[in-house]
Amino acid sequence: MRHRTARRLMSLAMDRRISREEESRLLAHVERCPRCRQTWAAMLRAERMLREAPSPEPPETLVRDILARLPERRRAVAVVAPGWGWAGALMGLATALLTLLVLAAVLVLAYGVWAQAPGQAVAAWIGSLRGGIQALVRAATALARALWGAFGVGGVALATGLALAGAAFWLVFWRLGTRRRR
Repeated sequence: MRHRTARRLMSLAMDRRISREEESRLLAHVERCPRCRQTWAAMLRAERMLREAPSPEPPETLVRDILARLPERRRAVAVVAPGWGWAGALMGLATALLTLLVLAAVLVLAYGVWAQAPGQAVAAWIGSLRGGIQALVRAATALARALWGAFGVGGVALATGLALAGAAFWLVFWRLGTRRRR
């Protein structure tokens, strides 16, 4: 057996990954070869010393010392979208004007019908107007989402606000139209 093969078998034997046949071949070689016998004895002695050595105890300040060397955690910082200055103001103004325009158009139409046919006719007109108002709210919501999304801002809050405003208008006119006069 060559010395290189013997050293490989010694390593496998130390790891307990050697077959009985290979172990018997290794031990036979170690008995005949003084150089391999010396290497095998040194390996067995090192293993015994490691097994018998007490396990080291870490110092009590180990965790604190390690944490002190680590960089501090960075705190989350809210980042405002760049370039939102004038665009945000114009967007808010356009949204407010659009809402007022829609409200004014609905009020003018409602007042005109109210003045011409008070009572049940208004209730019927408002009943037919429900679908139109709902479509208007959906269109305003879609427009708001498209415009608001163009500036890179989550448009859900604005779109939801416009939808709620449209729903409030719809409820107000529905209540006005179904209220009985005395």
